[in-house]
Amino acid sequence: MRVLIFFFIFFFIFNILNANIKIVAKVKNETITSYELENKIRTLIFLSGQPLNQENINKLKNTAINSLINLKIKYLEVKRNKINKIDEKRLKNYLDNLSKKYGTNGKNLNKIFIQNNIDYDLFLEEITTEFKWQQFILSSYKKELMSERKNLNTEVENELKDILTKKGNLVEYELLEIEIFYNKDEEISIFLDQIKDIDFESAAKAYSVSETSKNGGYIGWVNEKSLSSDINLKLKETKVGSITSPILRQNSFLILKINNKRNVKISEKDMSQMRETIANKKIDKKFKLYSNNYLSKIKRNAYIELK
Repeated sequence: MRVLIFFFIFFFIFNILNANIKIVAKVKNETITSYELENKIRTLIFLSGQPLNQENINKLKNTAINSLINLKIKYLEVKRNKINKIDEKRLKNYLDNLSKKYGTNGKNLNKIFIQNNIDYDLFLEEITTEFKWQQFILSSYKKELMSERKNLNTEVENELKDILTKKGNLVEYELLEIEIFYNKDEEISIFLDQIKDIDFESAAKAYSVSETSKNGGYIGWVNEKSLSSDINLKLKETKVGSITSPILRQNSFLILKINNKRNVKISEKDMSQMRETIANKKIDKKFKLYSNNYLSKIKRNAYIELK
C-alpha cells in the first residue's frame, strides 16, 4: 500500500511539473520543448552578459529556436553516423576556461548555472553534440582537407613572396567576427537592428554560429595576406573600432569588427611561422564551409515543424 501511495504521489507531482511544458517544434523524430527553449534563451543571455528581461527574451527567441533546430539536426546526424566518443581533454579544457571566465576559478560551473536558473546538463549535452559534429565533419572531409592543404602550398608561398617584395611591410588586423545563417535578405537588416544596442562580443556569444562565438567572436591578429580579397576590401574601408557591412556567403553572412590595426615588418625568420598561420587560416575557412554546407543540405531535407 505504501508503495502504491508513493507512486501515485510521484506521478501526480510529475504530471503537474510537466503540465506547462509544451512542444514548440519537431525535427524529424526529435522534439524541442518549451523548457529547452527557455533554457536556451537563458543560456544565451547569461553567456552574452545581457540582463535577463522580457525585451532580451523576445529578441533571442527566434535565434534560440533556430539554434536548437540546428542542434537537433546535428545530434541526429552524429547519432546516425555512430559518433559516440569525443576528446574528453578538449571538452574539459573548454569547460575549465568557461568556468574561469565567469569567475568560478575553474570550478563549480554547474553551481553558477543553477544560480542563473540554467539547466547545466542540457548545456553540456549541447556542447558535446557540437564537439561530435566537428569530429564528424573533420572525418567526413579528411581527404578534401588534406588535399586542400597540399594545394595551398603554392598559394601560400606566393603570398609570402609578395610580402618580401614589399620589403616585408604588412598590415595586420585584430579582428572579431559574427557569422549568421540566413534565408532572406531582410533577415540581415533585422539582425543588424537587434544588435545595435549590444556590444559586439555579447552579440557574438548570443548569435554567431562560428566556433569563435565561445570567445566573444575573437579571432586575433590576422595579416592581410591570409584574407580573401572581398574581406580585405571591407576592412580597408572600415575604421578601427568599427564593424564592416555584412559580407555575404553562400548560406550565411559575416560581420567583422576591427579591434586594432598595425603595420609590421616581417623578416625571413618570421616566414616559417607565417607560412603555417596562413595555411591554417585557409584550412579553417574550408572546414567552416564544409560544415555549413553539410548542415544546410541535411536541413533542407529534414522534416521541421514549428508549433
